[in-house]
Amino acid sequence: MKSGKLAELANHMGWNEQDIADFVKEIAIAQNVKFETQDSKRPTLENRIANALKDMGLHASFRGFQYSCEAVKQVALNPDMLHRVMDGLFVQIANMYDTTPSGVERGIRYAVEKIWELGDTEIIKYYLGNSISMDKDKPTCKQFVATLAEFFRQENIK
Repeated sequence: MKSGKLAELANHMGWNEQDIADFVKEIAIAQNVKFETQDSKRPTLENRIANALKDMGLHASFRGFQYSCEAVKQVALNPDMLHRVMDGLFVQIANMYDTTPSGVERGIRYAVEKIWELGDTEIIKYYLGNSISMDKDKPTCKQFVATLAEFFRQENIK
């Protein structure tokens, strides 16, 4: 076992390395915690999506922020999810957050409205490219999710 505070705690509690690993795993499962390795130099897809939404002007406190992150992630990982938005993608997200598919759609629509209202035009253009015109109406939920997901798919290819 490595030296340090963890080893001190283990000795104090009379635990071995496996006891500590099992305990940490139980806590992680109970709290729905996802671990990143210290070796990973690149932020996770979820972190990159969250940072993009924040950069565009969306506050993490909005419910639509979480829905948007999850929708973009799912579509980035599986583009076929776009073919069934209301009865597939939004249903899965609704189940994750104990809400309805229409609640998910409303949250993402509100997130898009806030980005268009408060966001930095140049940053929005960076993430969404020229496929969505800032001069025209804001994109639909599906357009927004699809365009941002494509940005991250292309980023992963590079």
